[in-house]
Amino acid sequence: MPLFVLLCYQNLRHTYPAKGSAAPVRAVRGISLGIRRGECFGLLGPNGAGKTTTLSILTGELWPPTSGKVLVGGEDVSEAGFRVLYRRLGNCPQVDPLWEDLSGRQHLFFHGRVKGVPEAALKTEVEHLLRCLGLSGADANKKAKKYSGGMRRKLSVGIALVGRSEVLLLDEPSAAVDAAAKRYLWQMIKSRGAHQTALLTTHSMEEAEALCDRLTIQVLGRLRCLGSPMHIRNKFGQGYQLELFFKAGVSTEAATRFMDERLSKRAVLAEVHPGRCLYQLPPVDGGPGYMGLAQVFTELSQARHTLGVTEYSLWRPSLEQVFLRFAREQQAADDASAEQPAPEAPCSGAAAPPQEAAV
Repeated sequence: MPLFVLLCYQNLRHTYPAKGSAAPVRAVRGISLGIRRGECFGLLGPNGAGKTTTLSILTGELWPPTSGKVLVGGEDVSEAGFRVLYRRLGNCPQVDPLWEDLSGRQHLFFHGRVKGVPEAALKTEVEHLLRCLGLSGADANKKAKKYSGGMRRKLSVGIALVGRSEVLLLDEPSAAVDAAAKRYLWQMIKSRGAHQTALLTTHSMEEAEALCDRLTIQVLGRLRCLGSPMHIRNKFGQGYQLELFFKAGVSTEAATRFMDERLSKRAVLAEVHPGRCLYQLPPVDGGPGYMGLAQVFTELSQARHTLGVTEYSLWRPSLEQVFLRFAREQQAADDASAEQPAPEAPCSGAAAPPQEAAV
């Protein structure tokens, strides 16, 4: 494994056994992924994609996996044991790991000592974390059972950060946190040490773009894309989208002929509603069916009155739109499974090929 890769899992698979009449669930299907030292990596995907299963394996909560290896700093966890991982791990799970009768300050002192922070430095580190998390003063001494959902989440992130662990596993760290507090958390994650690697899951594309150096979208236990947020938008955004609004009673058929004859035969009618339609345009890249943005605006301005167009807008798909596109794949698969239930093939043998992700 390259020295710059801190966390790696190879051909990772996990299948939950059948319960009653339900078929086995293949939550993770042969994924290999390397995460670089010091980067913030985003693991995105819809509910049921296998993200939490993956993180449960990495923390040892779910062990052993059906098959595969987990390596931290080049050491195989299955051989060295989880003591190797726990010495280097800061974890913020989905369910807040809090004791109701301990205060926020007591939580951080406890976890700091467990992680081996020297007593002389512990108080300074805890007080710094409490200030940065917005839990200083009276809030730091409140019992956790009196904390709001947002305060509990911030404390859970603080527990992951105390001790300056090399590997930070953050499972939806800003869930249930208000917009202002999210900025505090984002700043805390951004200001981590240069040696610290963060793996986070989130349903917020704004958070993913703000924090992640690279990210992947996982669907049905497999990786569907990998790269920086900009790379994924450019590669999977499928060019530009053009939305047209029409006068009442105007048919969209003339607009479709116009798109085919004057702009590009590769333009696809993605959505159609009364008085509005949405077209997917090919990339502005000089390839087949190429069109420049100037050409699009020129043709539309000349033909808008003839077509009955009242207004139009042109934009590049956002990361959220790319995410939703992949999420629809899982929804379609779930719907098909519900309509025609059938036991899945075993995880070994003729299973789908492992999803390799370059580092």
